[in-house]
Amino acid sequence: MDIQEMREGIERLKVEINATPRASPIQTAMKNVTFVAGIKDWTGDSKGRTIHEFLAQIDTYAEVSNWTDDEKALIVKAKLQGIALQFVQGREQLISDACPCAILRERLIGRFNEKMPAQYHYTRLQDAIQETNESVEEFAD
Repeated sequence: MDIQEMREGIERLKVEINATPRASPIQTAMKNVTFVAGIKDWTGDSKGRTIHEFLAQIDTYAEVSNWTDDEKALIVKAKLQGIALQFVQGREQLISDACPCAILRERLIGRFNEKMPAQYHYTRLQDAIQETNESVEEFAD
């Protein structure tokens, strides 16, 4: 093998190395969290989206982006605002990083699931009458 053949072999190897796709160790370790920006904050207010719509959006993005359950739980907590955030912050088990997504999901649905239509609650509020021996605080409850 002469020098010219060695140079040609080196050039071929350089071209082959540059043309071969490689995954960077940094790229494989990083998660795609670009969808997080598209998830609107959820307040727990019945006028907005329901808890089921909010969690369905999280589930869809999680599936597309290969998020783990721990990552889903962190994203859910990051997107809560208002009374929904207060609900989670008031329960130490839910606010901890070790809280599984399934438990967080179950508790949020249990608290914010619309059990009766809004018209029912509105009618009950309109028909409320304070009893004779009932204090103002008891009536407000």
